[in-house]
Amino acid sequence: MSRWHPTLTVERWAGFPFESRLVMVQNELSRARSSQAAGYYGGTRLALERALELLDLTVETCIREPGLRELLRWRERIAKAYLFPEDPIPEDLVQGPSPAPRSG
Repeated sequence: MSRWHPTLTVERWAGFPFESRLVMVQNELSRARSSQAAGYYGGTRLALERALELLDLTVETCIREPGLRELLRWRERIAKAYLFPEDPIPEDLVQGPSPAPRSG
């Protein structure tokens, strides 16, 4: 069960288009940057936790898909930002990986 999104299952998350799932993670990263700019590092960490949770759900739905490696690299960078919430969050982290071509 998810901490921040208790009703969001992997199955329900998989029902959203892939690009929409990425945008929802990016929204949380944008919130993290805004909190950081305001000096509210607790809010930065909370937004990064939500981003990690959504990205973990995304990874679970993409285990055998192209682009999984990029998603996992993105997750690693988000986790590093979580560990060091006072370090500036770069714009390219918010932008995320380029979506891999997907079938269907």
